[in-house]
Amino acid sequence: MDPYSAVAGAAAALFGPLHGGANEAALEMLRDIGSKENIPAFLEAVKRKEKRLMGFGHRIYKAYDPRAKICRDILKKVFAVCGNEPLLEVAIALEEAALKDEYFIQRKLYPNVDFYTGLIYKAMGFPSDFFPLLFAVPRIVGWLAHWREMLMEARRKPESCKIWRPRQVYVGEGERDFVAMESRGPPSPDDTTLNSDRSILYKRYLISTRRDF
Repeated sequence: MDPYSAVAGAAAALFGPLHGGANEAALEMLRDIGSKENIPAFLEAVKRKEKRLMGFGHRIYKAYDPRAKICRDILKKVFAVCGNEPLLEVAIALEEAALKDEYFIQRKLYPNVDFYTGLIYKAMGFPSDFFPLLFAVPRIVGWLAHWREMLMEARRKPESCKIWRPRQVYVGEGERDFVAMESRGPPSPDDTTLNSDRSILYKRYLISTRRDF
């Protein structure tokens, strides 16, 4: 598989309100609620399964999504620059009401990263149909890392790459400061690992255009 097909397939998997469009769905939910006064009735409708509580719950995070806390803080900084968003008041009130309700507590439904990101994008002026694109762009690096690792694995054990479900533990560097491209020096000529990886990656790409793993 070539990298373009890999990215196209990953982007297609984002389609719909449960993943790539989840922040857009959460924003539409807040618009439908409209004001804080409508929150109790909305939550009762959710309990009756007449409405869906978007932007809550996660397969991995069974407590408060740590990314949601970061987004909530970022949201305040964005609004300080771009102007306040009336739906923020609704979002905060909805979060507080849900976290006090035993129905949602028992089901471990806490705000996830999508609950606030839609408001951030809206405040920055992005139309809602751009949200999945903004979701995808930073993930392309990870998608291509998986693609590259799959090709490297195929070199060692081709039969393992028909269906690939990678599990990784990150062992790289911790927090690093961003350095602008114009301030970065050239790669060291002694960096044989980088050169070797590039060579192997290119060879595997050539093979992938002729062979279906």
